[in-house]
Amino acid sequence: MGNLNVLYACDDNYAPYATVSICSLLENNKNFESVNIYVVLDKVSSDNVARMAEQIDLYHADFIPVDAAPIVEEIMELGLPQYRNSYGTNFRLFFDRFIKADVKKLLYLDCDTIVCGELVSLLEYTGGG
Repeated sequence: MGNLNVLYACDDNYAPYATVSICSLLENNKNFESVNIYVVLDKVSSDNVARMAEQIDLYHADFIPVDAAPIVEEIMELGLPQYRNSYGTNFRLFFDRFIKADVKKLLYLDCDTIVCGELVSLLEYTGGG
């Protein structure tokens, strides 16, 4: 089955939740040929990044860490507001800065989402009406 590209964003407080979410995603979606996990990291400790990378590696998925600092700078220059003292909710708006050019579909998941099943039908959905 094709590729799965997923985007997360977290700070150090939510990194453990993101790691659990990623594990639930990977455990329930082993049928993809490749899985790319993009994670925008906003001041995440090296220990939390290492734990996340270890878990992703167990599933032979690709971990693509993205430093949030340049995105935060751009957000501040644009005057975008914080939400609950964080710029994290805006990180996903800048995905085009770091996603590989050949990515056709990208799924954004909040870092506290638990994935309980396969996502193939969601990714095959093209909309319509």
